[in-house]
This record gives sequence, structure tokens and C-alpha cells, in this order.
Amino acid sequence: MDAIEVTVDAKKEAHDAGKKDPVITAKGTLQVAFPGATVLVDGKQLGDSPGTWPVLIGRHKVKFSNSAADYHNKSVSVTIKDGSTTVVKLVDGKFQVQP
Repeated sequence: MDAIEVTVDAKKEAHDAGKKDPVITAKGTLQVAFPGATVLVDGKQLGDSPGTWPVLIGRHKVKFSNSAADYHNKSVSVTIKDGSTTVVKLVDGKFQVQP
């Protein structure tokens, strides 16, 4: 079972028991390895690429903004794992995600 499944199961068990959802504080790292994009994760702007940012574990939508680039307003889904770095590269105009 990977980290995101554990997180979802923990929230469901807490909800079923009438308790508050557990607070998720575990983080991994997102690294965007190509220049020139404004990087947003789940709608929150992180900064400009290239760059590396701490991100909560789980599945996220990473959107890239640069009106002069082919990838303007395109996005990719990534899964951040506890203590790991997920790298997004742009190769031949396509995103590559390396967990």
C-alpha cells in the first residue's frame, strides 16, 4: 500500500469513528527541473522554475504558467511521498514525472 492509500484510509477510519480527520503534516519535495514557468500546486502558487518546494504527501495537480511557452496552463498529476523528491521535467514538449 503506498502513502496516499494510507492517508485516505486514515481519514475514512477517523470519519467512521466520529472523530476529526487526522492532520496530514508529512512532506516530500517537488522539484521542477525546467526554467521559465510559474508553478502552481492545487491552485497555490509556489514560485518560478526551476525550483524545489516542500509539498504535503498525496496526489496533487501541478500547473505550469508561461504565456510564451507551449505548456502554458497545462498540468500534470503527481504523487508526493513522505521524504522523497518527485521531479518534473520537460522533454520534447512533454512532461515527465520521476518519483
